[in-house]
Amino acid sequence: MNRRTAGLMALIALAAVAVAVAAAISYRVESEQAAVERAKAAARTQPRSLNGMRERHEEHENERLYDTGYEACGSGDIATLARRLGVAARPNAVAVAFAGKYPVDFRPGFQAGCLAAFTTDGSV
Repeated sequence: MNRRTAGLMALIALAAVAVAVAAAISYRVESEQAAVERAKAAARTQPRSLNGMRERHEEHENERLYDTGYEACGSGDIATLARRLGVAARPNAVAVAFAGKYPVDFRPGFQAGCLAAFTTDGSV
């Protein structure tokens, strides 16, 4: 073999090694990225806690009931609402009677909102 052929063979061998190293590095980076994506997908597909979802639902429902009670009781004066409900014109008595018209599970939200309408300065 002549010198030129030996140099060309060495260059080809060096290029083959460089390609192999680049492929190994690329495979490792892609494998790490794939592992991260698999972990993200697994987290997205995990079953959610029913207790956590129920708590968030109840929290949202209580806010809605509070707002409804606040708006309903705050739309008029306490004397008129007390007369309609047949109770004394005291904030707590009116709030309890107002909430009493609704199902038991909804009463705390309605009562709190109604009471707040009579006991706050309207800056809620």
